[in-house]
Amino acid sequence: MTQKLYEFPLNERIRNFMRLENHFTQLKYFAQNKNSWDSQTCLFVLVDLLNIIERQDLRSEVIKELDRNISALNTLAEAPGVDEQRLQLTLDQLHTQLHAIQNTRGKIGSDLRNNDIINSVRQRLASASTICSFEVPSFYYWLNQDSTYRHDQLQTWLQSVRVLEDAVILSNRLLRQSNEFSSQQAQSGFFQQTLKTQHPCQMVRVALPEDAQYFPEASGSKHRISIRFLHHESLNQRPVQVEKDVEFALSCCVAL
Repeated sequence: MTQKLYEFPLNERIRNFMRLENHFTQLKYFAQNKNSWDSQTCLFVLVDLLNIIERQDLRSEVIKELDRNISALNTLAEAPGVDEQRLQLTLDQLHTQLHAIQNTRGKIGSDLRNNDIINSVRQRLASASTICSFEVPSFYYWLNQDSTYRHDQLQTWLQSVRVLEDAVILSNRLLRQSNEFSSQQAQSGFFQQTLKTQHPCQMVRVALPEDAQYFPEASGSKHRISIRFLHHESLNQRPVQVEKDVEFALSCCVAL
């Protein structure tokens, strides 16, 4: 059965990693298309990503997360019944990403900070929500270049942040794979569960049928999670909690 999947981070580190992943997903989508509107949107997303990278020490956070996963998997290697081939493959991937990001000099994407077009767009977006052709002529000129040229240029720019993308995507994937889904029921649209504090939940994943006419909102701490299922009686009004029992699948993803 096709499902809708909702994910909720429970700490700031996972929030940042999920935001980054969302930006990388958008960049990948818009960069592969060659019309000027997609190129424009891709550059806007890249600028926003660079702003996020500048505000936080993400390089250090990613290195810590990769190191932690490597240590956890090395410990897991001693457990009986472990798929040694799969484990070694994952460890090789982690070591590859760790070495790549450790060998990156300076801040990730630092070479893009000296790019005239990117800087012009950043400055304009900092004071306005969009850009017109008369405001940044160099950007307008770039947008009207041959589509292949724009596509190749975007790929070159994105390469500057690829090391962060690969590490974040791998870390998020391992987190999502840390637990299986289990069937649950929210009575009158509300569900609460106590968590094991020795393995704190990092991300809550909720799976619903594709045709579900309601959606979840989740909150939590290291002690418990709460999920409410809401629906819109009208899009002109705030959503309200559903009154019926809701069947759903839940996964509480924990650090390895």
